[in-house]
Parts: sequence; C-alpha cells; structure tokens
Amino acid sequence: MAIITQSTLEGIGLAGLLGRIMPVGEVEIFNTLDDLMIEHRPEEYIHFFISSRTLMENANFFLSRPRTIVLTHGKEKLPIEGFHTLNVQQPEELLVRDVLAMASRGHRPPSDSQARQTPLTPRETEVLCFVVRGLLNKEIADKMGVAVTTIISHRKNLTRKLGMRSVGALTVYAVTHGLINLEDIPSKL
Repeated sequence: MAIITQSTLEGIGLAGLLGRIMPVGEVEIFNTLDDLMIEHRPEEYIHFFISSRTLMENANFFLSRPRTIVLTHGKEKLPIEGFHTLNVQQPEELLVRDVLAMASRGHRPPSDSQARQTPLTPRETEVLCFVVRGLLNKEIADKMGVAVTTIISHRKNLTRKLGMRSVGALTVYAVTHGLINLEDIPSKL
C-alpha cells in the first residue's frame, strides 16, 4: 500500500493504523506521486491512500486505479467523483471502523482456521469481545458472573499477549481474526 500525502503526521498515523489492521501488508509513505515514481513502479501497489491535493494534481493517473482512497478532512467534498474517501480527522475508533468496513467490502473474511489462531484463552477472547462491544469492566463481570478483579486480570493478560492497549487496536484484532463481526460493534465506542 502506498500513502501519498504532504502531511508527515497524517502519513505516519495512517501507516501505523494500516500496519495494525494488516500486519503482513507493507505500507510506504511518499510526499508526492513523483517521489513514488522515482523509487518504485506504481504496479507494485494494490492500494493508494492519497490526499485530495494529490488527487487534483494527478487526476488522470488515479482515475485508472480503482483501489484509490482519498484522505479527507471532515466533510470535505471532492471535486472528482467516483473515489472512496476516508475521513482522517475522526477519532481512532471510528477511523478503524471505516477502514475495516472498506476492507470487509473488498476482501474475504478470515476462514475458521484463521479465526482460531489466537494466543488468547476462551475466557480472554470472551472478555475481548465484550470490550470491543463497548462494555465496562463491571458490565462484563455481571454478564460473565465473575468478580470485576477477574475481568481486570483477563484484560491485562489479553493486552499483554496481543501487545495492544487501545480499544481501536483491540477492535482491529477481533475483527480481522474473525472473533467478532463488524456489525456487532457499536457505532460510537
């Protein structure tokens, strides 16, 4: 995947997010399309994440590439229609949700064997799914019929095993590993 944006922070942030969602995918950041062309061939990239400025400066190039996503800021309208957009000014949880929704429309869900490949115990997986659904420790404890301290212990173990702490990162993990369906996650985490 190639990210083409003049905003270094935007590029680094999106690259980190994409790296968590698709850890086997390679993400490279470029300031301009010319920078990409000097270092690589465009055919090497499956997806392009580009700024609206990059789109305007290179419209003919990107019109022939259907897997181009334009990075927008808020409710920015594009002067050229037909491109998927991704609002990069929304909270991380909503950005993750939008990227996962795009990925689920364009890629098959993981097979059952992929979904089973997790270092988590069944109870940790259950806690993870409740966390991703937006439940608090007390609510999870009540649903599972255990003490709040037990839930805290499960949460510590699963975040340590996965190396992730944010709800956004945990959501990415749960969806990409088939532990929860995107539709089961509340709109606002």
